[in-house]
Amino acid sequence: MNREKIVRKGNKVLVEYTGKLKNGKIFDKTEKGKPVEFVVGSGKIMPGFDKAVKGMKVNERKTVTINSEEVYGKRREDLIEELPMDSLITDGEVKKGKRMVVETPSRVISVTIRDVKKDKVVIDANHPLAGKYLVFDLKVVGLGSH
Repeated sequence: MNREKIVRKGNKVLVEYTGKLKNGKIFDKTEKGKPVEFVVGSGKIMPGFDKAVKGMKVNERKTVTINSEEVYGKRREDLIEELPMDSLITDGEVKKGKRMVVETPSRVISVTIRDVKKDKVVIDANHPLAGKYLVFDLKVVGLGSH
């Protein structure tokens, strides 16, 4: 890996990161010695993350705030729906706040249970971080050509 190059589209890059909410709460981070690897511009990682590493050099650190549209997207009200409890097929207990994979008659989806009523359940298929601005502490630890 060449240490003099600048990260450009098409480069394979190794990045260590810590992802935080704007309030500082950590939601994700790479394990020490296990950076995330991806090809810049390949579409295999969140667009905002991909864009943030462009122009960086090996061992450079940077903190960026990425808006929701460039990470998990805006929250969509059409992804929140109330369903009859008996329409869900799941092995787990259905309780408010729980993240689970459920099967409806038409699809299998990952949801957050927003509310549980007597015979109905409100599910939210938005990503838990959709609509949030996220802060990433980045460090490029390796760079090569694709």
